[in-house]
Formats: sequence, C-alpha cells, structure tokens
Amino acid sequence: MTSRQFGFTFEEALKFADGDPSKVAILKATVPESLLPELHFSKSIDPHIFKNGVITVYPEMQPLFNQSLKAVEHVY
Repeated sequence: MTSRQFGFTFEEALKFADGDPSKVAILKATVPESLLPELHFSKSIDPHIFKNGVITVYPEMQPLFNQSLKAVEHVY
C-alpha cells in the first residue's frame, strides 16, 4: 500500500498494530488543522478499532501532506 493512514489516538493505532506488529510503525504527525479537509476521512475503515475514524493520505496527496508537516515523531 502506498497510501499512509493515520488514526486520531495512540490507543487506536496501538490496537491496530497488535494485529501484526511486524508491519506497523506508529508515527505522530502534526499538521495544520486546515489541511484535514483536503485529506480523505473515513469512519468505515476498521471501525471496530478506529472509533474516531481514519485519515488516508493517497499518493497524489503526499506532496501537499509532506509540505504541511509541522513535526513527525516515531512513537512505537
């Protein structure tokens, strides 16, 4: 998958990672709130885990996302 997905809480991301920790890194990305409407939001992707929804950054959105990043931190 070349897209990037972000949950809204560490707890939800950790629960998702428990499914196969060898394929997951949890990063905290800080972006301006004004960017969020430009990204794809879904509450139907793994709703039993991501109760607050998921943001997906598709490949064509990645340049805008990367330029907007204020901070990235590896947390798990």
